[in-house]
Amino acid sequence: MAKETMQCLEVSSPEELAKLLADKPLQEGFIGLSVYGAQVLVRQFELPAIRKSELKDALRLEAVELLHIKPQEIELEYQLVKAENGKLSGIFVAAPKKLIEEYIACCDSHGLRISSMSARIISAVNSFFLKNKLQSNTFGILMFSGANQLYLAVFDNGLCVLLREINYDDLREAEQEVINSLKYSCSKSASKQLDALYVRGQAQAKEQLLKKLEQVFDVTAQEGDGTDSPACSLAESSIFKINLTKGYTVTVKERAALLKITTVLLILCLLMSAGLIAKLVIQSLEAKKVASAFNISDYEYAKGLVKALENAK
Repeated sequence: MAKETMQCLEVSSPEELAKLLADKPLQEGFIGLSVYGAQVLVRQFELPAIRKSELKDALRLEAVELLHIKPQEIELEYQLVKAENGKLSGIFVAAPKKLIEEYIACCDSHGLRISSMSARIISAVNSFFLKNKLQSNTFGILMFSGANQLYLAVFDNGLCVLLREINYDDLREAEQEVINSLKYSCSKSASKQLDALYVRGQAQAKEQLLKKLEQVFDVTAQEGDGTDSPACSLAESSIFKINLTKGYTVTVKERAALLKITTVLLILCLLMSAGLIAKLVIQSLEAKKVASAFNISDYEYAKGLVKALENAK
């Protein structure tokens, strides 16, 4: 199965993935995962210009505070959006390594390899760009993802200036938060206003929210492609190329096998080293034994015998 047309699944946990694959097995090959949940963190950042190694460490510290686990237990990938005026801005996605390994192990048990894994909001925006022709300079994307959650993104001349998830109990209560987020993003754009607003998905009180947004931003909301299938393949045309499994070139089983092989080789090296040391010790002891057997009086006696023989000639 080609990576460009591979199956992509949206899941909130390894358990949900296992149930999906058990109920509807997929042909062995590559798969893309679009994951979401409390342990999948998506954040924008803006930091002073620093080195790449320092940038990832700084982002990891922020993830530690939000995920409440140790830095070495976090998998994190980021994408720079802009670097100017001594500042770096972009987006990062983070999740516990244990969670990612559980997803990989689940897929591995069904003969599947994860080609890409990212947060659902990342996949949703990539999918929206893939299925819709967006020609405005500064535009907003509002996607209702279900389960009382919406995704909000703003792009200015091809650069993402806003990407966030908004959870709500009542959409009418989230109205002002959406408006404030869009206003703030517009203030950072070149045009200072929205040229267009694209919408996807359904939600209760959706029409009321859209009417308010049209009034505030003087735009007409346009319905985008309504299909829910995400785009998990990270093609060159993808807006976001954040892949949490980028560093996982082998499966969990393969890692375990490699670890066993490495352990065996290490033990063999230690045994060979121990044998070499033992040989050297034995040779040293034998040398000491020869040296201790040497007697100076015997040496003088032997010299006398040699001299006597020479005189006798």
